[in-house]
Amino acid sequence: MENQLIDQTDEINLTESQITTNSDKMEVVPLVEENEKNVDLPATSSKTILIALLMCVFISQSLYMNVVALLPQYAAEKFPHMSHFEVGLLMGIYPIAVLLSAPFIGDKLSYFGRKNVMTTGVLLMTVATLMFALGGYCDRFEPFYAVSFTARLLQGVADALVVTTVPSLIIIEYPRQQELYLGYMGLVFGAGLTLGPLMGSLAYRWLNYTDTFYFFAAYMLVLGLISVFNIPSRLNDSEN
Repeated sequence: MENQLIDQTDEINLTESQITTNSDKMEVVPLVEENEKNVDLPATSSKTILIALLMCVFISQSLYMNVVALLPQYAAEKFPHMSHFEVGLLMGIYPIAVLLSAPFIGDKLSYFGRKNVMTTGVLLMTVATLMFALGGYCDRFEPFYAVSFTARLLQGVADALVVTTVPSLIIIEYPRQQELYLGYMGLVFGAGLTLGPLMGSLAYRWLNYTDTFYFFAAYMLVLGLISVFNIPSRLNDSEN
């Protein structure tokens, strides 16, 4: 009986020794809470992305308003028989395009990739601005109105691509400061609407109608692509 107790004690001591040995070999794996996966990026990268996003918003809104300052004046001078309804429809198709396209864009952001959508918006806005310049070569009212109407419609879709994607990226990239940065976006949004007519009027003062839109197409393309290139491709991933 005593021998059996001694044997069992030896087995228990051996088991404890194995457990101790195995514990020494085990690696300590730090636990990461789910909320800590969404921390902000390093300060330099984070600021660069934020500036790029806000720049895209400013550019799109400034182009929206500078057309409002230029096109009605030019149309009244070259086509004085143009009615108020036709002018209003030309201006109003922009927000209508935003209204109709924004829900679809928002639903497909993850499918197409957020950076891809931003890039498409910048390029489409550039093409639409170039179309306004081409409208300046039309001497007849019908082609001028058709080109300008199409350009204004495409501008609205391009703006929807930008202003739908930017808030999504801010919420994803800056979960702890999203309210502050969305406020920054609202500030830049208003600045673009305010400065757009001023920028358009100053350019039109020194350039003609066609060259003014060539200038703003280059302005959109250069600053827009610089902004998009500073947005990391990882944001195309819906899991980020």
